[in-house]
Amino acid sequence: MAGMCQEWIFKNKYFVDHTPQQVILFRIYIMADDNFLQEMSLSGKYLIQLVVTCIMRATGFVRRIDELGRFLIPKEIRNSLRIKHYSSLEILTDYEGEVIFKKFSPIKELGLLVEEYAQSLYNSLGHTVCIADKENIITVAGSNKKRLLNRQLNPEIERIMEERRIKLCATPLSLTADDVAISTSIIIAPIIVDCDVIGAVILMSKNPDAKMGRLELKMAETAAGFLGKQIAI
Repeated sequence: MAGMCQEWIFKNKYFVDHTPQQVILFRIYIMADDNFLQEMSLSGKYLIQLVVTCIMRATGFVRRIDELGRFLIPKEIRNSLRIKHYSSLEILTDYEGEVIFKKFSPIKELGLLVEEYAQSLYNSLGHTVCIADKENIITVAGSNKKRLLNRQLNPEIERIMEERRIKLCATPLSLTADDVAISTSIIIAPIIVDCDVIGAVILMSKNPDAKMGRLELKMAETAAGFLGKQIAI
């Protein structure tokens, strides 16, 4: 039973964003309560609620809601979680009346479609393809996948995305905030939905002899437009 529940948890997209330490906690919790789970026959939904309860922690902040239903998220929390003025938050509730705000990424919601599109671009062009939201790299096809996946974007990449036009950078530029991947040539095509930039399709190459031109620019632009249409539907 524990093995089945554990497999179900790791397949569920709710846990994709959690840290390795939290994943270890999931494993320990399930292994320790194997008999309990068998006796109770917990459903997958209730199991999620139990595990989330294990990792939630009090912040010490209490805020009142004003007459318009608004409240302020403390600056310390916004800074630590990189919640900006344009960030989207998903509102979740549970059976105990708890209200949970979760950072929402429309790119992630496309799921397998994003991965398959990135892989198709890589197969056609031979350049590493990354598809990112406004903060992190969501999917990677090509080399350095393990080093790039789920990494935080370089602020310079975020700034280029905000220019709202496709750009070819022929000078060395780091894709991530921690400089794990410095490319010699990179194309950034913003994904725009309802006049808002929600992410980008990024083509990159670390080979100094690799040249990107009109074909790569058009392919990246087409991919960004297609993904934007899928999100808008």
